[in-house]
Amino acid sequence: MDKKVIVITLHGMGKTEPGYSKGLESALAKKLGQAQWDRVCFKEVVYQSDLQPFQDAYWKKCKDKVRWDFLREFVLFSLSDATSLEAQKERPQSAYTKAQQDLLKVLQQAYAEVGNRPLPIYCLAYSLGCQVFSNYIWDAQHKDRDGQTAPYGVWASSGAGETLPAGPEQDFARLRTLCRLYTVGNNIPVFVAGQEANNIKPFEKPTPDFTWTNFFDPDDILGWPLAPLSPAYEALVEDRKINADGNNLLGFLGGWTPYSHSNYLTDGELISAMAADLDKAV
Repeated sequence: MDKKVIVITLHGMGKTEPGYSKGLESALAKKLGQAQWDRVCFKEVVYQSDLQPFQDAYWKKCKDKVRWDFLREFVLFSLSDATSLEAQKERPQSAYTKAQQDLLKVLQQAYAEVGNRPLPIYCLAYSLGCQVFSNYIWDAQHKDRDGQTAPYGVWASSGAGETLPAGPEQDFARLRTLCRLYTVGNNIPVFVAGQEANNIKPFEKPTPDFTWTNFFDPDDILGWPLAPLSPAYEALVEDRKINADGNNLLGFLGGWTPYSHSNYLTDGELISAMAADLDKAV
């Protein structure tokens, strides 16, 4: 059946395997019904493979020398993701650039799968994936803002994005058809909150009807509201407070604890909001 819209997901911090968004995909398909779901091209981005082998190698060498394995693994596999993705990002083969390459590759695959058409994009970014996605579109818009290419990432002068021919495919890869952004467990404030508010600016609206909804659970210490960051964020983002309880027993028990960070992708409020938007699009 002819596709009408593309849905892209980006995962969060920590050890992540392909298929992390299967629960979300199944729930959205059930909400919409098969006929409508067949009009959706659903793709997930996995950038963890750029980080995990090095983290695993280090952990193997040191795990016998330390205690509290569970907490140690959390710090190493999760928090080091954030620092590694921001470190030395000017290098062509940095983790920052590789994560953007992973996103660009998925966008190109989606573009080809729907018949080389720049369809509307709906994106769900989770946890650290919010920062990855925000960096990507910020860099993609750099030339639009000041006529210069981005200083690093795939949209730098020598980056993979800049090698795409000008026209619909490059416009699509630059997310110029992005209509909806849903962020959950968003930790962008961890990266920018130390700056003066007037200097904290999000990317520009890529399309006139673009909307950005940021879902956060007050019990989630890794997920934050965005509007308080600055007037610019307040004007662009709708923060929506939810109880991220997932759809299973552990989700219910964790909905009122910091464990709620793990429950967003199967949260009923998020799924209902996305399904309602997609229903209008397909």
